[in-house]
Amino acid sequence: MKKFLIPALFLTFCLVAVGVEYKDGIQEAIRTALYSSSGKALTVDPDSGTLVMIDQVHYELHEGSAYFIKTWQDVSDAGTVTRFDFTTPTNGVTIHAKALISAEAEFTIEIWEGATFATTGTVVNGVNNNRNSTNEAIMVAHAGSTFSSTNQLIWASKVGSGRNDTGVAPGLNYEIVAKTNTTYVFVVTKEASGEHWLDVDFFWYEAGRNGSY
Repeated sequence: MKKFLIPALFLTFCLVAVGVEYKDGIQEAIRTALYSSSGKALTVDPDSGTLVMIDQVHYELHEGSAYFIKTWQDVSDAGTVTRFDFTTPTNGVTIHAKALISAEAEFTIEIWEGATFATTGTVVNGVNNNRNSTNEAIMVAHAGSTFSSTNQLIWASKVGSGRNDTGVAPGLNYEIVAKTNTTYVFVVTKEASGEHWLDVDFFWYEAGRNGSY
């Protein structure tokens, strides 16, 4: 039995070796040893021979490091302010976040960075996207907190009254990589009179808790 080795290749992963075995002049099997930088074995499709890959967000979801908060509420009077806040961890885990906000009337949405609490509101637990995982979110979220300082405005938009959804996700599909040990506040102010619904969808993954970055 003869065995031929193809030298190792190094990209974002390491191809250790490919062994092609022959028996009586007929190819018998192909074995591939692929490892990520963290030492995890990667998968090759046995039919096509292609590397099976998923993107970073999908990986974090499978690892149990992705979370969401999805809710809606009726808001009655013009000038009503709704606040959602998120405080990022201090343990080296980095938060990658997106948000999507919809409404049937006009609202103004602002994101403030580095806020200081006056009173903390109700804790809102992030739901793990991987329902088989027992991991709990490290980032802490509240609804209804008040603040002595909201510090720096980093993002603002209007939504509703015939406008499209708005948020750090749709269209440009970008995300915010949040500062560590920092409180972010979403301040949503109702501009229109009458009772209208407000729909919010927050999504984030916690990079670093599973060796990711």
